Amino acid sequence: MAENNYEAPAGWSAWEKRYYPAYVSDVSAAVGALQLLLMGTRPSVAIAAAALLFAGVPVSAVAAVHHLAQLAAESAVLLQHHVVP
Repeated sequence: MAENNYEAPAGWSAWEKRYYPAYVSDVSAAVGALQLLLMGTRPSVAIAAAALLFAGVPVSAVAAVHHLAQLAAESAVLLQHHVVP
């Protein structure tokens, strides 16, 4: 189903409303540039780059959750002893 509404939602800021009409063309240009770059590389290099990207995102997410859990645990200990730094 094609979207026919080309007007940005009312709650958006001014810069978002100015950028909204060009969003699709900018995304298409970026994907086209990436495709052109990857088509000129060896298949193993393209696969390795994709593997690094797909492996790096979950690892980063796990690291962020781990650090947040540590922070929450330390905060709970400080609150339990009524020690506020």
